[in-house]
Amino acid sequence: MRSVLRFVTTRYGAAGLLALVILTVVGVTRLFGDGEGSTPVLPAVPQPSTELPVSAEPDDGEPDEEIEDLTLPSGAPDPLPTATAFATAWVNSDVSAEEWLAGLEPYATEELIAQLNGVDPVKRPSQSPHRTGRTQRGRKR
Repeated sequence: MRSVLRFVTTRYGAAGLLALVILTVVGVTRLFGDGEGSTPVLPAVPQPSTELPVSAEPDDGEPDEEIEDLTLPSGAPDPLPTATAFATAWVNSDVSAEEWLAGLEPYATEELIAQLNGVDPVKRPSQSPHRTGRTQRGRKR
C-alpha cells in the first residue's frame, strides 16, 4: 500500500490519476448520454460555397460599368507612333530639363506639361538604379 501511495504522490502518479478521471468522465457521459440535442463544443467548420462567381474571368479591380466605345474614329492617325515618340522623349536624359520638357510638348497635354515643369529628367522616377550608375545606397559603382 505504501508503494502505491508513494507512486501517486509523484508527478507521474498525479498525471495518471488525472487521465483516469478524465477518461472516466468521458466514458460515463458517452455511456449514459443520449447523444441527441447536444451541441458540439467547437463551432462547425463552414462548408465552401458551391455558388459560382458571376464571371469566370479574373477581377481586374475596375467597376463593371458600361464603357463608351473606345475604337478610333475613322481617319484618325495610328496612336502607336505617337506613344513611341512620347516614350522616346521621356527616356531622353542626355538633355537639359528645358529641352526634355520641350521634347514632350508635342505629345502631352498642357496639364501634364505644367505638372512636369521643373522636373529634372535625370532624377525622374522611371529610371532604375542600374541605369543611373548608382547603387541603392547612392554610392558610385
